[in-house]
Amino acid sequence: MARMRGLAAPLVIAVSLVCTSVGAQEVLQVPDAERRDGSLALGGSLRSGSSIYDLSDGFVDLLPLLLYDGRRLFANGTEWGVHAWDSGPWEIDLVARYRFERLTLTAEEVQSGLVEREQTLDAGVSLSYTSSLGELRAVLLTDTAGRHNGQEAELTYRHPWAAGPWTLSPFVSLSWQSSELANYYYGVSSGEAAADRPAYYTGSAINADVGINLTYDLSPRVVGYANFGLGLYAEEIDDSPIVADRLEATAFVGAAYRFDPARRRADGPGESPGLWSYRLFYGYGADDNIVPGLLGGFWSSSDDGNATLVNATVGRLIKSGRRADLYGRFSVNRHFDQEPTNNDVWSYAAYMMLMGKGYFPWSDRLAFRWGFGFGASYAESVPQLERLEQEVRSENTNNLQTYLEWQLDVPIDNFFESDLTRNCFVGLAALHRSGIWRTASIFGDVSGGSDYLGISIECLR
Repeated sequence: MARMRGLAAPLVIAVSLVCTSVGAQEVLQVPDAERRDGSLALGGSLRSGSSIYDLSDGFVDLLPLLLYDGRRLFANGTEWGVHAWDSGPWEIDLVARYRFERLTLTAEEVQSGLVEREQTLDAGVSLSYTSSLGELRAVLLTDTAGRHNGQEAELTYRHPWAAGPWTLSPFVSLSWQSSELANYYYGVSSGEAAADRPAYYTGSAINADVGINLTYDLSPRVVGYANFGLGLYAEEIDDSPIVADRLEATAFVGAAYRFDPARRRADGPGESPGLWSYRLFYGYGADDNIVPGLLGGFWSSSDDGNATLVNATVGRLIKSGRRADLYGRFSVNRHFDQEPTNNDVWSYAAYMMLMGKGYFPWSDRLAFRWGFGFGASYAESVPQLERLEQEVRSENTNNLQTYLEWQLDVPIDNFFESDLTRNCFVGLAALHRSGIWRTASIFGDVSGGSDYLGISIECLR
């Protein structure tokens, strides 16, 4: 990946025009976030644009932003991966990438015989070469979720120029889509064929994309970021009965803030004792939403079903301060859905947690912590509580959801001291999964979710 100079990576503001299929990843790339120093940037974004489908007028879509580039792991928009090999100008990465292509239908369109095309997660390998002339990157991807069951190969050239607070990075990209991939999204099967919609087999296709990324430093931590581009679909796709146009445009607006990498500090007033946190949680399915219900003290159990949750969380310190600490966290959750479905479910969450700290007025001794977290959660199957609520509100369910959490706890050392409980905390926590009120296609455009309230025990080491 290109390493840009002269930029302090981001509070990112992004505005882009690109093709959703051909240049989908280019619009979400943040080249100035590639630092390899373990720094992290967080934020959110808004995508809006047109669609080449005849039955779709366009979309408006919220998207979380996580930007991280460490020695081994990286996250850049909707692409994540592992730096597998780095030797000077050459680099090999293992990558996973979210594919936003989809076709959603009305009930009448479904009755006419059409089938929806779904988004998916592709994974594969990338090879890049970077020099003073720019970056050449080749990516080979395959479907991991059994949607299109095809492959895509991309070749992208990008050249950055820095001029004061500005950085310009034009790019050109070619992508080859296998017949399985192109036909899944743009073909018409015999079962979908109608008098005004003949059966059509797309075959493999080669698409093109050109554009430019622009960034502007607003401060050492704040930068404006914009992509402009145009994607051109192959004639094989344009000839499909369900495709109206070969060109497609998307606007992308977002913001993120960069945090310096954390370093271990000695124990002292307002300083975190270690880089790692470990937490256990046990709770019940709550009736109210995390905001404002659970935060407001309305803690009754859910009327939709009897459910409990057990959670184990590991966190790493990102930024430490006297008044607040920022953690990156990953949790493994077991949902015990009792009545009426008796269906137990595993889910996983990756998120950022800001933990505020309060002190006794007469000393530097920590009195309590208050935290709020944001990220994403994936469930192996949709938990009972949110399935019941989502089917009522939106008729949609989705395994991947946005994730929120709040936590209030006190140091156990305030009650008794021992080596076992040193730097350990006990308190309440609320966990929430939802689709952000039908505004995010990556979360299935669902409305409603699930909430759990319970007891947490966390230790810092």
